[in-house]
Amino acid sequence: MRVKRRGGIIRYTGWVLGLAAGCGLVFTGLWQLGIIEISDTAGLPNWLSQETAAPKPSEATHSSSKPAAAAKETSQPAAPSASPVSNVGTKGEQLLVQSANPAPASEGTNAWLSELTKVVLKPNELFSLDAWVKNTADKTKLEMKEDEISQIGSLLYEVALRAGLTIGERHVHKELPAYAPAGFDVAYQSNLKDLTLFNPLPFTMQVGVVPGNYPIVFLKGSTDGKWAPVNLDIVEELLNPEKVELVDFALGIGKAEAKRQEGKKGLLVQVKAKEADLVRVLAKDYYAPLPAVVARGPTDEETKAR
Repeated sequence: MRVKRRGGIIRYTGWVLGLAAGCGLVFTGLWQLGIIEISDTAGLPNWLSQETAAPKPSEATHSSSKPAAAAKETSQPAAPSASPVSNVGTKGEQLLVQSANPAPASEGTNAWLSELTKVVLKPNELFSLDAWVKNTADKTKLEMKEDEISQIGSLLYEVALRAGLTIGERHVHKELPAYAPAGFDVAYQSNLKDLTLFNPLPFTMQVGVVPGNYPIVFLKGSTDGKWAPVNLDIVEELLNPEKVELVDFALGIGKAEAKRQEGKKGLLVQVKAKEADLVRVLAKDYYAPLPAVVARGPTDEETKAR
């Protein structure tokens, strides 16, 4: 009886050990294929370590799988992945941020942009677009056109927001110009409308430009290691125009409406900075809708009351 019981225990133990070994092999294979992950391998035996494991599919140098389609989002990237230039400057400097919404630029705008590359944004210093324009005009005799300077201000404002600079004075147009993406509009007017930027960061930023028909403005510098670009979210809300009705006695009693002015939708733009669960509104730009104006003939009562 004891012999039979001992034989049964031995067979049972053998099954358990065999099952454990099989599970271990399956676990090892799944981990090496990257299907499961191990956050801490300090307690693993030498034969099952990260050094000997096969690379995960995401870490492989070559992959035959097609990239997943990008989800459609309204947020602006914090820093575009494509660098405008392969080498941004001296040793230690790196590309920090760049404008992500290029627009066609004139020869005059590109001439001013070539001078913008001399701008250095030092820590705890204020930059004034109006002061820079006047100083540059005195030295280069470049013609000052407010729409060209406004476009430069728009590009500079965008990279300043992405870099985390503090915005002082800024103005927007009554209508969003074609060259300015929503959220990055800057209206410049000599002595009246300026754009000012303050660098609260502990390192210097150099302005760079990739000239051309669609110029790109970028900032480069050597960071303190803690800096990260700002993740921007641009929220646009269309505003429906109102209808303004005018009584035109020249039309005659009971005459149908005659449209005098087409309505145009307005726009409310909010620029938000997203950091983890914290969302801050950096700016709100309002472009008023243009009302639709219609005229109609008077009623009998309106004619009598006239």
